[in-house]
Amino acid sequence: AMLSLGACAEGPRSCGIASASLVMFATAIDGGDGVVEVEVEFAVAVTASEGSHGFQFQLSGAGATEVELSVQDTGVGIPIEKQEMIFEEFTQVDGSLTREHMGTGLGLAISRELAQKMGGDITVSSTLGEGSTFDVQLMLPVAEVSSKRRRAKRSWPQFELSVLVAEDNAVNQLVTRKLLARVGIEPVFADNGRAAIEALETQAFDLIFMDVRMPVMDGLEATRNIRARQDELANIPIIALTADADAESARRCLDAGMNQHLGKPVILDQAIAAIEDLMPVAQP
Repeated sequence: AMLSLGACAEGPRSCGIASASLVMFATAIDGGDGVVEVEVEFAVAVTASEGSHGFQFQLSGAGATEVELSVQDTGVGIPIEKQEMIFEEFTQVDGSLTREHMGTGLGLAISRELAQKMGGDITVSSTLGEGSTFDVQLMLPVAEVSSKRRRAKRSWPQFELSVLVAEDNAVNQLVTRKLLARVGIEPVFADNGRAAIEALETQAFDLIFMDVRMPVMDGLEATRNIRARQDELANIPIIALTADADAESARRCLDAGMNQHLGKPVILDQAIAAIEDLMPVAQP
């Protein structure tokens, strides 16, 4: 489902969506003459069967827009003594490569810092066993409509490839699907490393994008299992997708048998370069 911010920005309005995540897709395009244009899309990813997300857009003041977002889930909840802690960098209640709830402990910290830089904040209220509500407040300037002629969109290379993506997070799946669609790829998704190995038994793939942190079986173990095979699948190209973009993480991925290492968020140009490096004859 697509959510039109333009419609909501006309006045106070609530867009209620069951268990969804608001995702922004931004593609930077070199327009020449030192100008970089950014194309932005908003999408809603449904991630569960219960809960609600309200998006409030209200014009206020001269030349500013007050944007309020309320995100409510029906999950396990957060203990009151840890509700401020979750906004600290690299903080997770549970930490392991196979934990049920993934992440690096950076998302909320970065989000709050960005919100505060935009004159707002992020707050949380939560009840154990019932769920949590996150409220986001932003004060955004109203942009003037540019009278410059819109430049032609960039033409991306198109690949004819069967691609498997091992990724457990529904929002990351949506982002990856949108990203790969720009280069003509419609991926198949597996929710964890074991599911990815099972998918190889039922369908032929040219390439795998492998997340590292997943439940059941992480990406490193899944890659080692694939490389230990005694058939042609042992050599299938594997590109790591991980929020751990440091040199040590890249080394672990390569030692496990992965061919390339891409940090999240994935930059489309970097993904294209990795595909072209591993699949030099993939373009039609």
